[in-house]
Amino acid sequence: MTNNIPDIKGDRVLVCPLNWGLGHASRCIPIIKELVKRGKKVLVGAEGASLVLLIKELQGIDIERFIEINGISLRYSKGNSQTLAIVKHLPGWLGKITDEHKEIEKIVEERDIDTVISNNRFGAWCRKAHSIYITHQVMIKTPKGFRWAEPTIRWIHGRIIRKYDECWIPDREQDGISGDLSHKHKLPGNCKFIGTLSRLADVEPCVISPDEQADTVAIISGPEPQRSIFEKEVIDSQKGRNEKTLIIRGLPQNSETQTDGNITLAPHMDAAAIKAQLLGAKRIICRSGYSTMMDLDAIGVSAEICPTPGQSEQEYLAEYLTGKKMGKIEDRLKDLADEKYAEFAKALIPNEEKYAISGVRMPMIRNLAKEIAKEDASEAKAFIRKQHKTIEENMMHGMLIERLFGKDFDAVMKETEKFLHLITNWSVCDTYNPKIFLKHKDKVKPFVMKWLSSDKTYTIRFGIVTAMRLYLKDDAFDKVLMLRIASIKSDEYYIKMAIAWYMSYAVIFQYDEAKKTLASGIMDTWTRNKSIQKAKESYRVSDERKKELEGLKTKV
Repeated sequence: MTNNIPDIKGDRVLVCPLNWGLGHASRCIPIIKELVKRGKKVLVGAEGASLVLLIKELQGIDIERFIEINGISLRYSKGNSQTLAIVKHLPGWLGKITDEHKEIEKIVEERDIDTVISNNRFGAWCRKAHSIYITHQVMIKTPKGFRWAEPTIRWIHGRIIRKYDECWIPDREQDGISGDLSHKHKLPGNCKFIGTLSRLADVEPCVISPDEQADTVAIISGPEPQRSIFEKEVIDSQKGRNEKTLIIRGLPQNSETQTDGNITLAPHMDAAAIKAQLLGAKRIICRSGYSTMMDLDAIGVSAEICPTPGQSEQEYLAEYLTGKKMGKIEDRLKDLADEKYAEFAKALIPNEEKYAISGVRMPMIRNLAKEIAKEDASEAKAFIRKQHKTIEENMMHGMLIERLFGKDFDAVMKETEKFLHLITNWSVCDTYNPKIFLKHKDKVKPFVMKWLSSDKTYTIRFGIVTAMRLYLKDDAFDKVLMLRIASIKSDEYYIKMAIAWYMSYAVIFQYDEAKKTLASGIMDTWTRNKSIQKAKESYRVSDERKKELEGLKTKV
C-alpha cells in the first residue's frame, strides 16, 4: 500500500498531522515508515495524544526528532449537532493557524527541512520548503441546513490547498471510499490520489490464543466529549452479555488495561495486536472516521458503523459506505491481495498449475464472503457459476456455497459435487467444510464412500478429510470406513498425507482400532510411518502410547 506514496524532494522531511482524534496521526504512520525506508531523515511534529501515539507506534524506527507543534484544537458538543461547537472555535483558529505557520517556518529554517508534509494542518506550509497537504475531504460536507454554504467552504478550502505545492488524497482514484468528499467535484490542479493509508496494511497480525480473542471488538475514537459518550454507550450495550468484548479506547497516553466481567478496556493497542483482534472478531463496532474506514478497507473486514452525532463527514461516510457495493467480487479480492503473502503461499502450494495465487489471507476471504452474501445474493450466485482464475476465487466460491445454501442440505450437497471439480490443491480442499454436514452425518456417508472411489486426487482427499471430521468421534465412529481409508492405494502425495492425517486423528479418538489398523499390514510403509509420525507429534497422545506406536514403524 505504501508503494503508492510519491517521491518527495530532498532528504529532510517534517511530517505534522492534525490533532483531532488519532486518525490524522495514524494515517501518517505508513508514510513515515516508507520515507525512513527510502533513506529520508524524518522529523515528526505533533501534539497531545497524537504525539504519544506516534512515539509509541514508531518505536524502533529511525526518527530524527519528535517535536511538539501546537495547532488548532476542537471539542465537540454533547448533543446531536456539532455546528455550533465548530463556529465557536473559528475565531481562535484563525490566530492559531497563523502561529502554526510561523512555527513551521522557524522549524524549516532551523532544521534545514526540504519537505513539509501536513495532514490537514491548514498552516503547515512554507515557501522555503516543498509543502504537501494531505486530505480526503477536498469537499467539506456541511449539515443539511447549511448545504447552501458548501460551495463557499469548498472555495476557501481550495485556496488553502493551493498554498501547498502538492495535495495528496488518501484514496483510490477508481472505486474509492471517500465518495463525494474527493470524487464529486473537479479537483485543484495540485491534487493527486495516492491510495488509502492504513497502519494495519503492512504489518503481520500477532498470534493470539483463543482465550485472548474477543467476540466483539469496539474501536473508540474522536474528540471529547463524544469519545467518552460513545465508549459509555458501547459498555452499556455489551455489559453482561455471554461474549467477550474488547474496547480499544483510543487513549495512548494511558497504560492501564481494565477488565470488568465480559468487557476488557484497553487504552491502546499496537497495530499488530489490533489487526489480529479485528481479523478474528465476530463483530466490530466503530465510528465512521475516515482513518478507521481505511483500516477496515485495508484488511477486508466490515463493521457496525456509528457516526459521531452531527459530524457531517462521518454521517455521510456511514451512509455512503454502508450502501456502497465495492465492485466486482474478483476486483474486491484483488484489492486485498498481498504480493509478499502470495510468494509465501506459492511455496506452500508448489504444484498449482491451473489457478494463479494472488495472496489474499483466509480471514479476509471469509469476511468478504460474509459481506457479499449479505449485500447481494444474486451477485454471489452469479459468481459461483463463473470460471475462476485464482485459488482465492475458488476459496470464495466454497465459502459462498455455505453462505447462500447453508440451511438446505440437498442444495449444499448439489453445489459441493460441482465444486469438487474445481479443487486443484490441498489448500482449497481442506478449507471447504460445510457446517451442515455435522447435522446430517448419515446422509453424507454415501457421498464420502463415492468420493473415496473417485479417480481425482482432491476428490479423494476431500472424502478422507470429511471422514476425519465426521466419523472418528463418539457414536459416529465407523470401523469399516477406517479400514476403507487405510487400504487406499495411491502414489499421490496429497492422498497419502490425507490418509496419514486421518490415521493420526484416529489414534487420538479411537486408539485401539487405530493401532490394530496400523499393525494390520493393509497400509503401505510410507503412509503407515507418516501416520505414526504425525500421531507422535500430537500433545493429545500420551508418551506411553507414542512408545507403542514407535514399535509399529517399519524401517525403509
